[in-house]
Amino acid sequence: MLSNFLPWLQVQWRQTCALTRKNALIRGRSWKLNLLHALQAVVLIFIIWAVNAAIGLSPSTFTGMAAVHDPSSVHVAQIPNCRDNAFLRKDVPCYAFIYTPAGDPLVESLVKSMQAANQPSIPASQIMGLADTNQTDVYLRKNPQRVLAAVHFNVKSNTSVTYVLQSNASLEFFKGRFKDPNLYIQMPLQVAVERAVARLAMNDSVMPWDVALKYFPHPGLETVSRIGKVAPVFLLASLMFNFVVLLTNIVGERQLGVRQAMSTMGMSRTAFWASWLLPELLLGVLHALLLCLAALAFRFDLVVQNSFALLFLLVFLADVALSGNVFGHQHARAQQQHRCAGVVRSKNSKSSVQKLMQHHPVQVSFGFPFTPATDPGWIFLFCLFPWTMLSKGVLDLSAATTGVNHGISWASRESYCHADSPTSALPASAPYWQSNCVLNFSQMYGVLVAQAICYLVLAVYLDIVVPDEEGVSQPFYFFLQPSYWMSRQGSSVSHAEKALSGRGSDPGGAVGEDPGGPVDEDVAEAAADAERLCSLHVSGKATTSSAMQRSSLLTHLQLGMEGAVQDEQQQQQQQQHILAGSREVEVAAAAAAAAAAAAAGG
Repeated sequence: MLSNFLPWLQVQWRQTCALTRKNALIRGRSWKLNLLHALQAVVLIFIIWAVNAAIGLSPSTFTGMAAVHDPSSVHVAQIPNCRDNAFLRKDVPCYAFIYTPAGDPLVESLVKSMQAANQPSIPASQIMGLADTNQTDVYLRKNPQRVLAAVHFNVKSNTSVTYVLQSNASLEFFKGRFKDPNLYIQMPLQVAVERAVARLAMNDSVMPWDVALKYFPHPGLETVSRIGKVAPVFLLASLMFNFVVLLTNIVGERQLGVRQAMSTMGMSRTAFWASWLLPELLLGVLHALLLCLAALAFRFDLVVQNSFALLFLLVFLADVALSGNVFGHQHARAQQQHRCAGVVRSKNSKSSVQKLMQHHPVQVSFGFPFTPATDPGWIFLFCLFPWTMLSKGVLDLSAATTGVNHGISWASRESYCHADSPTSALPASAPYWQSNCVLNFSQMYGVLVAQAICYLVLAVYLDIVVPDEEGVSQPFYFFLQPSYWMSRQGSSVSHAEKALSGRGSDPGGAVGEDPGGPVDEDVAEAAADAERLCSLHVSGKATTSSAMQRSSLLTHLQLGMEGAVQDEQQQQQQQQHILAGSREVEVAAAAAAAAAAAAAGG
């Protein structure tokens, strides 16, 4: 058994090295493609950084998102002009504020003081007085988007006045910025009322009254990382670059007939797949390392605060799993190109696999389906695709760097993930923990390795059962046939010995018998080559290098048969010419005899 296995292993190693060298030479000639492959990783990491920075600038004035250690004072502005508000109607008059009760001398005095003290002063057309709060509510319901706020005074005496402010607390978003309703109208109106009351009480119309706002120090309230939502899509786009290149090379080699020619010369299927897989492992290491180093250069928290090995191994295994997906996908792509007469069309890229690549990272970024409450069937379905594991891992790494979290270490790659809330002692011992979690990093790595193996096995299976360019294939149950796994060398040797000894027979006669008659020289030469090669096979001296001889032998046999056929056709044509000539002579002789008889009768 070992004596047969070692020569087979040597042959596989020599063929794998030769095929790998062939792939390396082809890839090395495309230096522009290799340069683009390296640059696209850095460019996509830069795009992630740019998108994260752009999103971060939008809510930059809202201090609740980031941690605030020493907040600065914010001056309370004046009451704004209602015409400057983009959300109020422009076709009807608007009001900066409504006051109640209208007609009260003390209230009218306070309103005039508020109107005059504002910078700039509020036009009289933007102030309206109503009787009470009920009338105000009725007016606001019938006239939406016309009033910024309302103030309701309650005059108890000439020295006692209380008030209630009424405003819209909805958050407004305009031109990429959020407008805080507290700072926009509520606090300016409150400061204006208090200033008017204080000046009236002190009987000083120019008494200074300035108010500023200062937030309390607080930790960051951001619970979801922006990079965690953006990075999976761009990382997948970077991995897809190698996906497309590998798919194009494999399918192109098959469509051009290169693989069929190498198979005819004795190429092993094992060596063929190994020659594509081994270089992809090396390219996957380099690609993952380049992506992680670029992310580290841009100081991404998911690389700086987490273990570098976690992200590197995640990207590398996702790349390997995608390469296995290429091996399985190339059969469908080859069939599509075969129907299109070898023309690669852009619409072929809109396949169902690529649609899944577009939607799954977005779904995973919202937590679906990796939660304990989700049906296990959905979790199993999403575990079939490499890009879902990539999105899940990047999202976990990003969540571990938000707020006061300090990342996931290599030692805690399993302990951080809990389906339920952990015990009270765990947060003190672990740098980061996550509740309501399914699949830790060790499990995700195992899923990616299983995906790569399963996709590779599927590719080999399809390669055997799907008909090749010559229409040759194995039945779908070929692995259940003992003849596929057992060597048939003994039976072939016995048949060859019988053929050489002349004991084999067939309907056309024995091989060793001389049928007699003339023998064509080319046919005799081809028969001699066949006998020599058969002798080598019987003696066990034939090696895989004889594949070239077999190919040459088949060529000689074909040429010999074609030559024999051409000779036979030439002989038939010559016989037809001779027969035609003899008929012409007979016709001429009959005509001459008829002419002589007619002359004699006359």
